[in-house]
Amino acid sequence: MEFDELLDLPEDRELAFFQIARMQRKIFDDIRNFESNPQRLNDAKIDYINNIVTAADALGIDDLCNFVVPQPHVNADQEFRKLDLKLQQFTLRIRIVHSRRAKSYSVALDDGTKAKIKHHLDQLKEVVAKLEISEQKRDAIIRKIFALEEEIQRSRTRFEVFAALILESATVAGEAGERLEPWRKWIDSISRLLGIAKDKDQDPPSLPSPPEKKQLPSPKDPGGDQEDLEA
Repeated sequence: MEFDELLDLPEDRELAFFQIARMQRKIFDDIRNFESNPQRLNDAKIDYINNIVTAADALGIDDLCNFVVPQPHVNADQEFRKLDLKLQQFTLRIRIVHSRRAKSYSVALDDGTKAKIKHHLDQLKEVVAKLEISEQKRDAIIRKIFALEEEIQRSRTRFEVFAALILESATVAGEAGERLEPWRKWIDSISRLLGIAKDKDQDPPSLPSPPEKKQLPSPKDPGGDQEDLEA
């Protein structure tokens, strides 16, 4: 892996390892698809195992850092299969845990809320177009607006995308001064819409009402089945 690729890894160590493992697997699969020499393919398996174990050790992934790296020219098939199975288990666990965690930092929006946010984003574009700021800063803000427009079309909208727009606008607050006031109005409106949606998102589903119990007729009640009995 190139050093620049390592700089782009997520802060979370498990997600960082997950990304490294995917990169290493792609490298190995590319070799396996074109390599016909058994020894060189075995060497590629050893390199793959070594890279995975090294990354796991560096990031503190205890379940995967204790695998034995085969010596050169030793058949690596058994260790490769064991590591591959362990990686599948790790990957499934990471997907489950982080999908549940991501739900806490996102919200599901109905069509009406999406339309309102889209309207406010269009208004933000008009405000940005009139600001006396550098074109570089204007483009940066517009990109964040477009990013949020795309984000609200997903099944769940991540708050980090909205936060990125707020942070980007903060960089021009000094330059724009009072001219940024309409911007704050629309940002506050979007914030309220997301807050309302999150409150609904967190409400537990209401339980259905218990079925209504049928009342048995009184023995003295002349109605009901009494007529049938006398017929």
